[in-house]
Order: sequence, then structure tokens, then C-alpha cells
Amino acid sequence: MKKLCAALMAAAVLVGPLLVGPVGTAAADTATEPGTSDIKKMVVDNGANAVVVKLHGTGGRAAVRWVNVKLKGANGVSYTVQGAWYSVDWVDSLERGQRLVACDGLRIHYRSGYWQFRVPRTCLGRLTDQVKVSGLIVSPTSAIAGEAGPTGWVRRG
Repeated sequence: MKKLCAALMAAAVLVGPLLVGPVGTAAADTATEPGTSDIKKMVVDNGANAVVVKLHGTGGRAAVRWVNVKLKGANGVSYTVQGAWYSVDWVDSLERGQRLVACDGLRIHYRSGYWQFRVPRTCLGRLTDQVKVSGLIVSPTSAIAGEAGPTGWVRRG
């Protein structure tokens, strides 16, 4: 009986971690974070060719003053993707620190229920494969900006 118990314990020690999965700060290539105020949730997909972020919440260009997403790499380099009203024009931009980054493939759209930010990896030259992401929506009708994140580390898929 003692041998059987010992064998079962040994099997549990060896097989248990395989059933539970890895433990630690492992990153995934997607993440979902709850939001506040005008953001219901944020979904991040750190793809091989583009980082795609969806901010579910208040939308439409006329409904917000600005929306932005911050991408922070493990090396400390950060990019900010922003769409905003300036006078009568809607302007999309990508910045690294205080510098504008030219990015022909940058897309910020409002789709049914969420803002979608798509930033090609070719525009994010100094961003590491693992990123933390946070989002913000500022609307004229809310006293408090909607925020989501930051995520944990999201690895490149």
C-alpha cells in the first residue's frame, strides 16, 4: 500500500504541472483588459506583422475628442497611437517619445462598438517583441476619461 501511495504521489508531482499549465509571468500573444468610464474593455493582438488593439466603448469620430493607445516595449521604448479632432479635422498619428513616426499603414477606425487600431510592425522599428498596452478615450460627454490597461506582457505572435 505504501508503494502504491508513493507511486501515485510521484505521478501527481510529474503530471500535475502538465495539467495545470506553466506558472509564472509567461506572456501570451493576445490579452483582454477591463476598462473604465467610456471603455468597456480592451483587446490586444500582438501579431507577427501588426499590433491590433480594440477599445470597446464610446465611438464614432464625432463622439470623442481623442482616442489613443500606448505600446511600451520591454526595453522601455514607447509608441503612442492617437486619433483626435483638431479644429475641424480628424488626425491619426504615431509617435515614439515626442517624435512623429511616418506610417502609411496606420489605421484607426470605429467599427460597430469598438475602435480598432492597426499598426504595422514595419512602423514600430524599436518596439520589442513583448509589449504592455494601455488605452484611453476622452469624450466631451464624460467627466472622466475611459482607461484600460496596462496589460501584462503580450508577446509577438
